[in-house]
Amino acid sequence: MAFCLESLLSAYQKRYHLCIVAGENGVCNPVTWVYLAEDIENIPMLKDNQLVITTGLFTRNGTTLMEFLSAIIAQNEAGIILNIGKYLNIEDITEEVRNFCTAHHFPFYTMPWEVPLTDVMQSFCAELLKHSQTHSLISTAFRNTLMHLENPEKEEAVLEQNGFKREDVYTIIAISGSFSDHGIDRLLHHKKMNFHIFLYHKATLVVLTGASRQSLSALSESFSQLEELQSCIIGISSQGKGRTMLSKLYQQAEHALRAAEIQEEQMVWYDEMGILALIFAVPDRQLLEQLAQNKLQVFEAYDEKHHACLVETLFYYLRTGGSLSATAEKLYTHRNTIGYRMNKIRELSGKTFASQEERCDYLTAIYIRKALLY
Repeated sequence: MAFCLESLLSAYQKRYHLCIVAGENGVCNPVTWVYLAEDIENIPMLKDNQLVITTGLFTRNGTTLMEFLSAIIAQNEAGIILNIGKYLNIEDITEEVRNFCTAHHFPFYTMPWEVPLTDVMQSFCAELLKHSQTHSLISTAFRNTLMHLENPEKEEAVLEQNGFKREDVYTIIAISGSFSDHGIDRLLHHKKMNFHIFLYHKATLVVLTGASRQSLSALSESFSQLEELQSCIIGISSQGKGRTMLSKLYQQAEHALRAAEIQEEQMVWYDEMGILALIFAVPDRQLLEQLAQNKLQVFEAYDEKHHACLVETLFYYLRTGGSLSATAEKLYTHRNTIGYRMNKIRELSGKTFASQEERCDYLTAIYIRKALLY
């Protein structure tokens, strides 16, 4: 989890006479490091979400302020501080420049020439290192809490000191997939949420406190629109009061994540999982195996012998309300092929799948089979 730009700069705004002149709508941008840039040729080497500091020396090479800003924004950096007074003055920050920064949610700060850059760099780097260490401590505390390690007093103290109170209302969001968490960072900071992001068991977890159901619904809508999450799946727990609920909430988020994968949906709320919530809650895996086998054994035996996919065909057929065309689309197969497979399924099972009870029984059996894979 990166530092919020506003949080980084707020403690030094008066000391270094920082003044924001544009891009106020981006002050929640995440910042990972500070970079002194005086040459536009070096900008492509920057990593994402850095705070750029410059004196404007680049103008000596014929580079305009707009060209310099365009290059930085294209690199997805956090913001810029311009040391005005020698190479550039406040008058050089035109209305066009200000509008450009605001349109790109890119904070533009100025700082008097008399402020020593070495002091500024040292202060900001020290704050970022401190934040990184604190983030690591909080992540470890959450992981240890989820693993039920003994002697939790240390973890409780770390969480309490960093805004995660014992009696807060918690929600956990689990995200599976490859992505940068900076977009989530920016979004959550912008929404003024108390949160922490960390990796746990191959998933990225977002722990939230004090979020209402309404704000969570709005957040989930925003998540679904984030470009970096389009190839990810997301599971959202219910809400629970108190840190003692964290392990249960994590389990719920993990189950919702698995449900999203099974149902091929981008996002699933635990509270809306339906039959899959019951399946995941059953501790007797042998019982679940027996229930699935009773319904699916004949299809699985046929699939193994003939290298067919009757079980998958039946799954999509039931999920799409008995539509041959929709099932064919899901399986990238001709509609007539799906019709042939369904005839074979009816022949082997002796079922027509005309009644709601039959459809529910077999769909539940397939859900169990898929759930047992996790």
